[in-house]
Amino acid sequence: MNELQSPTTVLLYPNELLRRPTELIPRDVIKTKWFQSFIDGMFDLMYTADGVGLAAPQVSQLLRMTVIDAQDGTGKMVLINPRITARSYRNDSMTEGCLSIPGVYGPVKRSRFVTIEYLDRDGQQQVLKAPHFLSRVIQHELDHLDGVLFTDKAQKITHGQDTLDLWNAGEQPMVTVAYPYTY
Repeated sequence: MNELQSPTTVLLYPNELLRRPTELIPRDVIKTKWFQSFIDGMFDLMYTADGVGLAAPQVSQLLRMTVIDAQDGTGKMVLINPRITARSYRNDSMTEGCLSIPGVYGPVKRSRFVTIEYLDRDGQQQVLKAPHFLSRVIQHELDHLDGVLFTDKAQKITHGQDTLDLWNAGEQPMVTVAYPYTY
């Protein structure tokens, strides 16, 4: 794996990298200075964009990794090579959006609780039982790692359908966001 630069832009839909599955990250890479700097850069970009999660494919890297701060008191999290090992049978529907599809929103049904296994930023194996909103954020970000977008799961698009239609037609609609992005 080559050294990564700190991310500077969020990829916008319909960039093809957002649809590609990611690769596992070797443990020996995790503690390198450049990879730790990449993690910090992802957090910086996520906070600049006023997001609660950011997955590596959203910053042009097909790596199985995401950073999260659900701002629910659980704090900053780095999930490396995460996988869901259990989920609740009960679901909730809630409106979602995405930094890579700005201005588009729709309700998505997701499990109320998930249990995940992952490596933390120190390369240590962790297990997390995530409730409610944190569970939703984790599921959204892990979908990114599999090339799935929230619009694939939305029951309907409640805001921004015109923008999504333009993107799907191969056009680049005018978007106004407060963070650096690229197509």
